[in-house]
Amino acid sequence: NDGGTSFTYVLARMPARMIADPKCPDTLYLAARYYSATYPGAMFRSFNAGQTWSLTGTGLPIPNDFGYASLAIHPVYNNMLFANISKSSPNGLGPMEGFYKSINYGVSWTKITTNVDVQCYPSPNQAVCQGWYANTTLCSRTDTNTLYAGGTRLLKTINGGTTWNVCDTVGTAYA
Repeated sequence: NDGGTSFTYVLARMPARMIADPKCPDTLYLAARYYSATYPGAMFRSFNAGQTWSLTGTGLPIPNDFGYASLAIHPVYNNMLFANISKSSPNGLGPMEGFYKSINYGVSWTKITTNVDVQCYPSPNQAVCQGWYANTTLCSRTDTNTLYAGGTRLLKTINGGTTWNVCDTVGTAYA
C-alpha cells in the first residue's frame, strides 16, 4: 500500500518462483525450494495477492526433494499449470526432479514422464545441469500441448511434455 517502501513477512519459506494467474491476478502460486528442515520445499497458493498462503499440490515431490522450480499457467485455460522442478540441494541440485501438470488450479499434480532431462545438456554433456539457475517453463497460447522448457538449452514439446526436442540454435556448444 506504500509503493514498496515497507514489507510484511507472511511466509517462512525460501521462494524459488512465484507467478500470478493471468485471469485472476490476486491468485498467486509460489514454489518454495527445500533449504533445510526448518524451510522445507512445497507449493503454496494465495487468493488475496499474497497476504495469506496455504499449502496446495498433492502429487508433487516430498519437501526434502523439492528444489528450484519454474511455473507456468496456461494463458487461456488458467486451471492448467505446469511445474518444472529440479532436485533439491541434498539430492544434486541441477538435474530435474520432475515435470508436473495440474488441471485443477494446482490442487493436484501429475508427474509427466519425459524422454529427456530438460534442465541438462544433451549427451554427451548430460551431467551439466542448471535446474537451480536457468530453469524456465512456458505454455503456448494456442495449443495446450505445446510447451517450452529449459535449464541449459531451450526445448519444445508438442505432446504435453512427454517428448522434448532442442529448439534453440546454439548447436552442440554450451549455452
